[in-house]
This record gives sequence, structure tokens and C-alpha cells, in this order.
Amino acid sequence: MVRYRSLDMSAYHARKAIKLLREDGPLDLLKEARRHIYRQYLFIPHMHMRNLASRIKYDVEIEPLNIYWVSPTQINYSASGIKSRQIGTIKRGDWDKSKSEFNNTWVYEGLHERFIKGYEWEDTKYFKKAKENIEKSGSLYGHTTIDSFINHRGKYLDNLYQTIKNEGYKTTKGVDTSNRDQERHTTLTQYKRNAHEISCNIGRNGEFLFHGGRHRLSIAKLLELDEIPIQIVVRHQGWQNLREDIYNNGLAEKYNDLHDHPDLQDILDT
Repeated sequence: MVRYRSLDMSAYHARKAIKLLREDGPLDLLKEARRHIYRQYLFIPHMHMRNLASRIKYDVEIEPLNIYWVSPTQINYSASGIKSRQIGTIKRGDWDKSKSEFNNTWVYEGLHERFIKGYEWEDTKYFKKAKENIEKSGSLYGHTTIDSFINHRGKYLDNLYQTIKNEGYKTTKGVDTSNRDQERHTTLTQYKRNAHEISCNIGRNGEFLFHGGRHRLSIAKLLELDEIPIQIVVRHQGWQNLREDIYNNGLAEKYNDLHDHPDLQDILDT
């Protein structure tokens, strides 16, 4: 059974490679091949190396794949300029100051119209923005037509909302992998299996800044869940310095308001 599935997936990847070669050329094919190899085979070793490097450089190590449970109400803004491939790193600069409100995104507003106001998909901002993106760019989340988008993506989100509402929020490892938008995630690489929680960056003062998983975070907010699992992509250098200060000198009075911060619990417990 496993063998036949493996053959099916090999045939799928061969067809995908040929299509990419024809439409975009050998350079894009090479980039996609490198990306797939990294995500499927090299991602976990790379994360181990980053964790090892952090042990050498910092008093408080960076564990890239750790999961932290936080309230959705703690994630209110997004920050730009951070890439997913930077997971497990520390970054200086003012990237954490350039923020936008999460609840003003077309995804959140569109899902609010669908699940709270009861709109048909075609009447939501989500549908209108998706249609605009597909007409402009040719595809969105793997869908090349708005009918495919609604029939697959819409159905997936309807099921996701009801599943979380009825069964609670689970980590990605606890989710039935067949219940996914297979037009977007055709295969589940090691990257998807290990680094596909809702993700955040942490600013210099410990603020959670949304990074990835906007549909799931929107649903968690709409359902007013108490807590959800997240992973941290990048920490600001100022925040890492503060973590090290607390680790080495204890929780000073000036940091009392951070006593319950999820990214300090391992430090405070030592």
C-alpha cells in the first residue's frame, strides 16, 4: 500500500516538474527542486544546527520548533520584513515597529462575515479579494479559478471552523492531515509537519507579532478560544537580551508584568 502511494506521489512530482519546466523554465524548476529538498530532507537537521549554534552564542538557547500556548487576544499586530526561513534566529533593527492591525486584514474581515454574520462566500470580502488576486496574478493558494477557490478553499475553511468549534484547537500533529486544502498543500513535507503552527515573531518588548497561519488565527479569534499553540520565528535582539538578563539575574521588579509571558516560563522554572 505504501509502495503504490509512493509511486503515485513520484508520478505527481514528475508531472509538476514537467509543467514547471515548460511554463517557467529550468531556473525556476531548479529553485523549486532546491526548496522541496530543503523542506523535505534538510529542514530538521538545519533546525538542530540552529539550536546548537544558539547554545554556543547565548545563555538562553533558541529552540526553533518549540510550541507555546498563548491567548489569541495576545496577537493583535503583524510585522513585515521577516521570512519563514529565518525561524530560530535573532534579528536586530526596527522591523518590530512597522506594524499593522491583524483584525483589519481581508482574511479576518472576510471570515468574520462568513462565520459570524452568516454571509454566503460570494458576498464576503474574502471572496472579492480572492477573485481580484486570481484575476491579477493567475492563482491564489494554488487555485487558478475563483470557482475552484470557493469549492475547495471555502469547503476547507467551513470544515476547519466547525472542527475547531466542536473538537477544540489541536496542534498540527494532532490534526487529520486528509482534512486540508489539497490544492494548496499537495504534499506534507517535514517542514509542514514540524513548523506549521500559527507562527509569531517577538518584538523587543515581548509583544507577539503575527507571522503565519492567518486563517487559523482568525478562526481562533472568532471563536474566542482561551489559548492556541504557536511557534516563534524570529525574536528581536532586545527581547533576547532581556531573556538573558532574567535568566542570569532573576526576575527584577521592573519585569514583573512579564511574569506570565510564555517565552519566559522555561527560564523562570529553572
